[in-house]
Amino acid sequence: MKHIFTVRKVMLDILRRCLTLTRIEDIKVGINKRLETVFGEEYSIYTEMEETKQDLNLPAFFIRHVKSSQIHKIGQRYYKNNSFVIKFYPRKNGSELAQCDEVGDKLLNCLEYIESNDVLLRGSKMSLEVTDAELSFSIEFNFQILKTSNKHEFMGEFEQLSKTKG
Repeated sequence: MKHIFTVRKVMLDILRRCLTLTRIEDIKVGINKRLETVFGEEYSIYTEMEETKQDLNLPAFFIRHVKSSQIHKIGQRYYKNNSFVIKFYPRKNGSELAQCDEVGDKLLNCLEYIESNDVLLRGSKMSLEVTDAELSFSIEFNFQILKTSNKHEFMGEFEQLSKTKG
């Protein structure tokens, strides 16, 4: 009986880890790592736009969180929606539109799954638009979260003794 309790506890720990709160910054880090893996070091990646567009080291990506929402489901479970825009600024060499098309195709494939806090997140509602020789790529990362509270401590073991008459 004790073995079953231990297995159940381990499974609950795994479930809680998968449904823990994933911060927006963690998703940005996951996107950043994925872009570094696919595009390499020749592309600069920014998450904070402190500089003007002219000061960017081209070609460059800019990752920006644009919107979040949260829907209460059952009990302590919530469904969280996170929208991001990834801007791509190509190298100025006369082939800016071709660079945007090539990068757009790669983004559609490489950002379908990212890793955030050792949890795999799936990107959805991906779309891209090229305007003024710049690529704007939109993506959502939606997932369930479990808000846990430590108010209640569950019983560790239970032992019952019973006697029969007769």
